[in-house]
Amino acid sequence: MLKKWILMLFSVSVILSVSSSSSTPSSSFWSNSLIGDQTFTLSANQSLEFDFYRNSCPDAERIIRSTTSQLFRNQSIVAPALVRLQFHNCFIGGCDASVLLNSTNGVEAEKDVIPNQSLKGFDVVDKIKSRVESVVSCSDILVLAARDSIALEGEIVLYLSLKLL
Repeated sequence: MLKKWILMLFSVSVILSVSSSSSTPSSSFWSNSLIGDQTFTLSANQSLEFDFYRNSCPDAERIIRSTTSQLFRNQSIVAPALVRLQFHNCFIGGCDASVLLNSTNGVEAEKDVIPNQSLKGFDVVDKIKSRVESVVSCSDILVLAARDSIALEGEIVLYLSLKLL
């Protein structure tokens, strides 16, 4: 039980630090990031945006949340798998969803290297990807699914804690 709380607190702190909406970028990661083949620069008056897909895919967060919830109810491993997948995705070089890529033409993908071979949750991300429009980035799907799985895990921990009182 204590391990779950520690994992949950660590995961929330990582996700909050990644999704911080500070108006002044504090590192080179935020000031010059690569998404796909396009490089963008955040200026001092730009920041990350809450509900980013409200125009291009208004149901994105609802779909991700409901799919994650449905899969979470069927498999208890979903929450830790998504958090670990997100951690490995952001471990080196930023949170770019590169851990989701498959090997091609003899080029070994990030998911196939030894530290990542035991990762789980790829099927969860694939199920979510199949339900949202192509305008939602894989990186955002992974972050939102990890966030939602932590919230679901927290609801269960809270429910059990209250039940024990």
